[in-house]
Amino acid sequence: MGTEKQGEFYVEFGEQDTIRVLRNRYDEYEMNWAEGEHLWGTVICPEGIRTKKSHEWDGKNLKEIYWFKNESRYPIYIQKGDLGIYQTWNDNYQEADICLTRRCHTHIWCGGDASYVMAVRMGGEGKHLGLRMTEGGLAGYSVVRRPEQRSNDRGDFIVHPNIDCIQPGEEKRIAWTLFWFRNQEDFYDTLKETYDFPVIESEQFSYFVGEEAKLTISIRGDYEKEDIQISRNGVPIQAWWSQDRDRKKAIVSFPVMEEADDCIQVQYGKKRTWARIHGMESLESLTKNRCHFLADHQQEMLGELKGAYLIFDNEEQKRYYSHSHDHNSCRERVAMGCLMASWLQRHRESELEQSLDAYLEFIEREIFLVSTGDVCNDCHHNMDWDRMYNYPWMAQFFIEVYRLKKDVTYLNYAFLCMKRYYEKDGASFYAIGVPNTALYWCLDAEGMYKEAEKVKEYAVAHAEVIRKNGLNYPEHEVNYEQSIVAPAVNLLLQAYQLTKNPVYLKEGRMHMAVLLLFNGKAPDYHLYENAIRHWDGYWFGKRRLYGDTFPHYWSTLTGVECVRMAQILREIGEGSEQGKENGMKQRTEEEAFYKEAAKASLRGCLNLFRKDGTASCAYVYPHTVNGVKAGYYDPWANDQDWALYYAYQYQEFC
Repeated sequence: MGTEKQGEFYVEFGEQDTIRVLRNRYDEYEMNWAEGEHLWGTVICPEGIRTKKSHEWDGKNLKEIYWFKNESRYPIYIQKGDLGIYQTWNDNYQEADICLTRRCHTHIWCGGDASYVMAVRMGGEGKHLGLRMTEGGLAGYSVVRRPEQRSNDRGDFIVHPNIDCIQPGEEKRIAWTLFWFRNQEDFYDTLKETYDFPVIESEQFSYFVGEEAKLTISIRGDYEKEDIQISRNGVPIQAWWSQDRDRKKAIVSFPVMEEADDCIQVQYGKKRTWARIHGMESLESLTKNRCHFLADHQQEMLGELKGAYLIFDNEEQKRYYSHSHDHNSCRERVAMGCLMASWLQRHRESELEQSLDAYLEFIEREIFLVSTGDVCNDCHHNMDWDRMYNYPWMAQFFIEVYRLKKDVTYLNYAFLCMKRYYEKDGASFYAIGVPNTALYWCLDAEGMYKEAEKVKEYAVAHAEVIRKNGLNYPEHEVNYEQSIVAPAVNLLLQAYQLTKNPVYLKEGRMHMAVLLLFNGKAPDYHLYENAIRHWDGYWFGKRRLYGDTFPHYWSTLTGVECVRMAQILREIGEGSEQGKENGMKQRTEEEAFYKEAAKASLRGCLNLFRKDGTASCAYVYPHTVNGVKAGYYDPWANDQDWALYYAYQYQEFC
């Protein structure tokens, strides 16, 4: 017990060398990075194992060491999850000003001996805290959550050492080093400068069949290239090597031939790490098969729900409906209608057109009130909850139907949705997927100039509210989350697109910087450029389990705004002499950055879909959540079709 100050660290230790307070000494906000229900460094282990912990200062960094000794007469075989160490990264959602300055996004990569944690302050300001393995490795992580916090606390993390067996009298140990870093680039530079620590990188970890997967592996150390073995699913794979002083770099590439997951393993000495690649059918094939599955399996054709697209239970092989909000016939499930209408704009199929018409009839009969513009929460024009998110989603659906049928009736419906939304003070609400620019352009093309100008007024008024609030994001259904920040970017950039006022672009950039912090770059297709979300499996899944959802389809909101930013930068570059003559190189590089980020984000959620048309609403990533086994795709196809809809809508980027 006691307090130690070393370099930039201020640490208060508890019993058995656990940590109560972990701060940067020069942080004006005095954020405690190790705050949770348990103490950082608390160990769980099987009976018969004695544990010991100590720490030492590695120059300016803090090194923690853990020993595990088998004091029984018998070998102790350890299953994943039996052995764990609490890391209580301070990752929870309170008011925005607290989140941005005194909370962190915790990007955890349990990749064997090259495991790491990149914890970034949610506002991006100041130093951030990193962790890298120095002895031993991690096999995965679990989460312990407080149910009363619902969606607002990610929980306490438990990392699982990669130890399989400890013989009688044998002692094994692991160690990691904590260090401060300035930004994401600085974090990965630090890893690459670490001796004996391979870093695996790629522009993508999700590939379509027929594409070439390409990964780069950087490692610093006294290795001959023959000492480093690289394999794909256990089979050695050729690598192209280069060397810069004591740092070696290997490039591996291979064609993706089928819908499958590939594990790329790197063996270096007695250590190993890995990356996970996902291969998937073409976007056209995924979308076509999904639409046919919707028509054949997820559409109800009898009773009061006739025409509705409903949840499909992949275990029971049947549809499911409940009047409970997240399982009903409307809300997020409007995505199925948007996807169907979007597909039919390019592919006229009578069977699918009949399906969409039946769904449209259901919407007009049960959900949308033409007389007022109200979008109801469920069938029977139910308004138990007048939910603001419903309006822009329904407007987007009607825009897609208008684009398909060329019938201005549906364009008028879309306008009515947004008119009603703003009549209900929608300008103070950060709704997901507000389609103001799309609606404006459609209205303008039809010569409906009065309505188009009204939409522009709405867009500007909405952007002004966001500009006034700045980074002081208001609480919504969750206190603070990626899908509050993404709408701020969305609405500011749309206002710029409609007015060309540079103030909105400047503000949009500020929010975009905060939005990108939700995304990590771990070499696993579940994690790479997928935003941190950790509650959707409970609200929308059959298993009803909280915990990190990697991926969850709303992660694509980040990709959509990266698309929008890339489009704006391209337009600026093409449309002005200033753009052509001054700063063109920087703008081109920035546009390329957003295009790659958009591509990774849009692709990163497509593993929720299979080539047979089935789908899952979320992948719950941790090993366990509150002791319940996780690491699964939820059996319900529920609301995930927004991910496929956006990927198909922006297919030139995807």
